[in-house]
Amino acid sequence: DKVIDCGITCCSTSGGSWLFRGIRSLDEQQQKFITRVPMTIKSAKEALMNLEPEQLSHIGNGYSGCWVDADYGSVSQKWLLIHSEQTTKREQVTFYKNLDKNITKELKALGQLKKKRFACAVDAEQAMSDFANQCHLLGFAQSTIVKEPIYSGRGRPKKDEKPTGYHYLIDATPYTDLEKVKLAKL
Repeated sequence: DKVIDCGITCCSTSGGSWLFRGIRSLDEQQQKFITRVPMTIKSAKEALMNLEPEQLSHIGNGYSGCWVDADYGSVSQKWLLIHSEQTTKREQVTFYKNLDKNITKELKALGQLKKKRFACAVDAEQAMSDFANQCHLLGFAQSTIVKEPIYSGRGRPKKDEKPTGYHYLIDATPYTDLEKVKLAKL
């Protein structure tokens, strides 16, 4: 049985599914391979999220691991999930150092979005939906679209003056979404 390094054999920077095609190709050739599973694969993230600490077996020198059966590219595989104490400590320091900065960045972007005036409610709702999907750490308890009248002239409108039009603003209540934070740690 020949072992091939899939990263070298199949790696291509063009095309988004090089890993999928490469694994299928190696399986068709009945070749065994060893590769690092990228965290961009949904099932890899799910395997890590579902892993309980008691499933890990001590390997030595601060490492522990667990075998997981997987299927990617219609190819049955065995993945070894490895946990390193040193790497975990280093990554936690970096993650928490950047967490506050990244939350502040998302809150600042929300503040800018809340100041933006939209011509219609649909545009405002779409902008809020797009923004919520882009947030990696924030969730929103509620978001509403506020209809604000526009009057001709400056200053306070006259008592019975009718608005000349309306613009729409976003009002949203953010919170730190712990599930998103957990995913961001991966």
